[in-house]
Amino acid sequence: MTDALSEIARDQERDGNFGIYILNVFKFLNNSTTENYLSLNDSAKNVDSVRGGYWNPGYKTKLENGLVKFLIKLENRNQKAWDFILKYTKDPSSGIILELAEQLKLSRTKYLEFNFPTWID
Repeated sequence: MTDALSEIARDQERDGNFGIYILNVFKFLNNSTTENYLSLNDSAKNVDSVRGGYWNPGYKTKLENGLVKFLIKLENRNQKAWDFILKYTKDPSSGIILELAEQLKLSRTKYLEFNFPTWID
């Protein structure tokens, strides 16, 4: 058993890694290169590597395992996949927010039918 501060630190680490993952999803959608895919895959691994946490004890993501299927859903304009990714972009409090906003602006021109967060304008 670990202490609460260690568990909270894991939650924060996962959240930070997830922000980078989201950024890399949009980078890949906007420019589908091998380099961008490898960065995205690495960021998925980083999120998956963080186990447990205070708010979700025993929680473990499996982003890397479903990455290709998820990207195909996004490319095919699957509403549930887009809802999943866009719900994490509603709060502009991340340290990577400016770069994410630029990626979202690029994606918005390609995927116009989705409700992109208003803070990117």
